[in-house]
Parts: sequence; structure tokens; C-alpha cells
Amino acid sequence: MTKKMIHNNSVENYFKNNTSVKLSIAKLKKILNISDSEVYYLAMNSTEVRIVKPIEVGSNKNKLAVFTYESKEDRQKREEKEALEKAKREAKREVSNVNKSSKLTNDKTIDDTIDDTIDIDDTIDIDDTIDIDDTIDIDDTVNVTNIIQ
Repeated sequence: MTKKMIHNNSVENYFKNNTSVKLSIAKLKKILNISDSEVYYLAMNSTEVRIVKPIEVGSNKNKLAVFTYESKEDRQKREEKEALEKAKREAKREVSNVNKSSKLTNDKTIDDTIDDTIDIDDTIDIDDTIDIDDTIDIDDTVNVTNIIQ
């Protein structure tokens, strides 16, 4: 989303004077005496006002309409930190996937290994129900039996 340049942004000016506060739209509306839609518009089109993460204000919601001040330098530092954390998570996920696939032997895929270990005692028709005795695991065999009603 491209931010529009708004001169004399009252929301941004308020947050510049009160840098450590985190305020909702309703509170800003009362303080600045402007409509809630105008507060939201000004906050979303400011380069130095950001939406806070819910955990910062002790909420368990997914999204909040709570804003705070963030200078351009602070924003750049936060974005770099988030990018680094994301790269670490991706690297950890890759290592985990490599570890899972290295457990297989003889160049078999997971599907091949599962196909080799499942024993089916009888053919299964659409009208038949099946009873699975064990959960399917790479190293487990599963006994599937027909139960005719």
C-alpha cells in the first residue's frame, strides 16, 4: 500500500509529541476531536505511525486498531530484525525437513516406505467398513480387516 503525503497530519503530530503511547482509534478520536474514520485514514497514511502488534498491548486478538509512533530509523531497524528472524525460522524449517528425509534408507521416499509396510488382509469394497488397529507410522505395519454388517 502506498502512503499518501498528508501535510499537517494531526495524528502523526500527536504521536511525535507523545512517542511512547499506544492509543486506539476511539481514544485518539476523543483527544483530537475528529471522526474515527479520519483518525484511521490519517494514521494509515502516515509514515511515522504504525499499528501495534496485539501482544504489545496484552491482547490475544489477531488484529487491533491501536497505533503508536515509530520513527523511520526505528522502522528500518524493526524490519531488518523481523527479516532476520524470518530467515532463521526458514533455515530451521529446512534443517528439520532434511533431518526427516535423512531417516529414510535405501533412497526410498516416504510413500514407498509406507506402501511396503501396509498389509491388507482383504479387499475393501465401498459397502464394507474397515477397522484400523494401529496408526500409520513409517516403521509400523497396519492390519486392515473387513467387518461385514
